Amino acid sequence: QRVRKETLYRTAIDYFENGKCWEKAALLCRQLSQVHEDEGWNFQGISDLLKREANLYRDILVQERLFPAYFKVSFYGKDFNDDLKGKEFIYVGDEGERLADFSERIKFQHPQSELLQTTSQSMEELLNKPGKFLLIITVLPSNEEETKGDKPAYATENFPIGMKKFFRHNDVDVFLYSKAFRKQKVKNNNEFEDLWLSNTFYFTKDCLPSFQRRSEIVRKAEIVVNPLDNALHSVQNKNQELEEMMNSLENSTDPSNHLKPFTMALNGVIDAAVNGGILKYQEAFFSPAYLELNPSSSETILELKSSLQEQMKVLTKCLAVHIRFVSDEMRGLHDKLESFLAKMKTEMG
Repeated sequence: QRVRKETLYRTAIDYFENGKCWEKAALLCRQLSQVHEDEGWNFQGISDLLKREANLYRDILVQERLFPAYFKVSFYGKDFNDDLKGKEFIYVGDEGERLADFSERIKFQHPQSELLQTTSQSMEELLNKPGKFLLIITVLPSNEEETKGDKPAYATENFPIGMKKFFRHNDVDVFLYSKAFRKQKVKNNNEFEDLWLSNTFYFTKDCLPSFQRRSEIVRKAEIVVNPLDNALHSVQNKNQELEEMMNSLENSTDPSNHLKPFTMALNGVIDAAVNGGILKYQEAFFSPAYLELNPSSSETILELKSSLQEQMKVLTKCLAVHIRFVSDEMRGLHDKLESFLAKMKTEMG
């Protein structure tokens, strides 16, 4: 009994480690080590397990992982069988798989099917239309907390970035599709004033990824995000993204893989801000006229101001790390970013 239990534990640890599920492998190492303590203090076994657990934590810190992409596939048309017709599924794609490649793969599995880019037809019309029609979109892993406007528990813990990404992409049964839209027919001079967001959350029958490559959608919920909240989330998400990229660069065993995307991200944020980004936020949401029209938004306005100020601190930290890795050829771009950041800070007051 005891030998069988240990064999199962070690087999599971091997599988998780080979699949780069180091968090789950480390948990099983800890549990098996406790078994050795409870059943006679096998010091050699405990020592070996602790060493292996330490190596797993090291992998979490320094090793790079790609996570699977997720796609929503809708099946329309009377020529599909009843198992598929009118149903929607979340599929697990390959690591880093693009929408175009995944779409071709699914289309190959369903000969004579037609890929729809968008659809203005009602579901009833599509269901009864002769033929096979596929509507495929990319979705992002989400969670129950985000449907309520909260953050998941792991997001607020002091976990390594790699571990947070693992939790976000694994054991998922809520997925998100976001689409920006505008309510005003005439284009506004300030894009942020009328930039709304439609967030559709899809709830699946089973958690993904698993031994199955798909799970049926059993429920969906749509939440409309107003321009102010959208601006706040955009700034907060960008701050988090920059910090994650900075930490990945610092902890990587091969920094060259991270330097170029980090440089591009810094250049994108700073260049957009210098070219009116911050000023447009101020014009759109910080004026007395906006607060008078939206008195209940005062707290959110303060949060946005605080997040923009936080972005200055994040960019300062990022550039301090960037200079340590940048090559002589890229030094001119770094110096330009430094001068632009100083200009941003002046505009922020």
